Amino acid sequence: QPKYEKLENSFKRFEQISINQLVNDPVASGTTPKAGDSSFYTDSSDGLPFIRAVDIKENRVSISDANYIKREVHKGILKRTKLLKGDVLFSIAGTVGRCGIFENDSEANINQACAILRFDEKIVKRLYVILFFNSNMGQIIIEKYARRCTD
Repeated sequence: QPKYEKLENSFKRFEQISINQLVNDPVASGTTPKAGDSSFYTDSSDGLPFIRAVDIKENRVSISDANYIKREVHKGILKRTKLLKGDVLFSIAGTVGRCGIFENDSEANINQACAILRFDEKIVKRLYVILFFNSNMGQIIIEKYARRCTD
């Protein structure tokens, strides 16, 4: 489509690199245990926040409406997607392309609709990436590639 071509032409004068060249760890998406299975889920009193794409809001990650998983699930089958303070989360399902930073000191984990991006701050500032992805330009680029995956 012309809108994608016009935008991509404006970026041709810049070096283009992949996200994988900017992150410290491989990009990882989460897993979701069976919905409603009491062996995985619990409440906020003794569980850890389980972040979904809907929890990525306005450049940040909110745990106010999060679901909660048991600690043993977090340390067991979900151990590779434990969140760290400063992680950038990118929604890869639902509203694809929403991006926010996890700023909580508490432990948490992600479901399959989110990907973790741990940027090397010496190469690129995570706040810049979040602002770009959430900008109109960033959303057009994400829309183009999201459509390719579904067409």
